[in-house]
Amino acid sequence: MDRIAAIRQSMAVFVCGLIGVAFVFGLVPVFFLVMRSMVESSISPMDIVTPQEPAHDLLWWMPIIVLMVLGLIPAIWALLGWSRILVRYGSQWNPAAAYLSWGIRLTVMTLLVSALIVSAIVLTVL
Repeated sequence: MDRIAAIRQSMAVFVCGLIGVAFVFGLVPVFFLVMRSMVESSISPMDIVTPQEPAHDLLWWMPIIVLMVLGLIPAIWALLGWSRILVRYGSQWNPAAAYLSWGIRLTVMTLLVSALIVSAIVLTVL
């Protein structure tokens, strides 16, 4: 087993998981700001009479969608790196196993929060 390669790949999984979490958890305040501004802008009496266009709603969500995609790219890469490490090294001792496990935990958190935000956007737009 090449321990140096295992350590490098484990650190890459950790860093990618960290980047994904940073993007997605940076979305949470943006998500609430967009929700608040949508609620504040939809209080006018004209909104009751004329429905808003779906393109207008999508325009509100574009920054969140872009940031979420930027967070999902490293998360998916971390999952692929984790699977490569499991295939190559199997059950051999990995000196950077803690980084690998934390990287995969951060990746799973990224994917779960992204799924939550996507479901909230879908429910809000529909």
